[in-house]
Amino acid sequence: MQNGKREYYIKKAEKYVDQKKGELTIKRVIGMKEYNGAYQTFVKCECSCGKSIEIPLTQVLAGQWNSCGHNRIKNLDKSRQAHIGGTYVYAIDGRKKVQKNSSTGCTGISKRGKKYRSYITFRRKQYHLGYFDSIDDAMEARKVAEKEVYGSFLEWYSQNYPDEWGKIKKS
Repeated sequence: MQNGKREYYIKKAEKYVDQKKGELTIKRVIGMKEYNGAYQTFVKCECSCGKSIEIPLTQVLAGQWNSCGHNRIKNLDKSRQAHIGGTYVYAIDGRKKVQKNSSTGCTGISKRGKKYRSYITFRRKQYHLGYFDSIDDAMEARKVAEKEVYGSFLEWYSQNYPDEWGKIKKS
């Protein structure tokens, strides 16, 4: 990159110094570095937790970086506590959202021709519950299976891991 352009981009980035984006405060402009095949302006940011990181300014401004990652580490720790025997407790305790690409708008129900297929996944294995003429019948089969399969597991989990269960219920 030519010196004139480099100076232009660095000068342009200076106006963001001392601005706060999410939990990051931009402290200073470091300069231009090659990143992902292109030159980008890097800045030094300080997170609300006190950690300093160097990242591309464009990623800070676009909201791709809101913190140093300390929240990801906390969330990862919560996630590890909730994985038991191939089952993720957060996914089965009733708070999981329907996936965006669901054609039926219901978890565990897919459309096959003119029928609706109902299924449930537990301990990394998918169980077929049947084909139904209406989505309501498929949803009812899914609800019954959730109570039978997930209910007893969640009860066991809450009794055997009361501290973790309390943490899951708080979040």
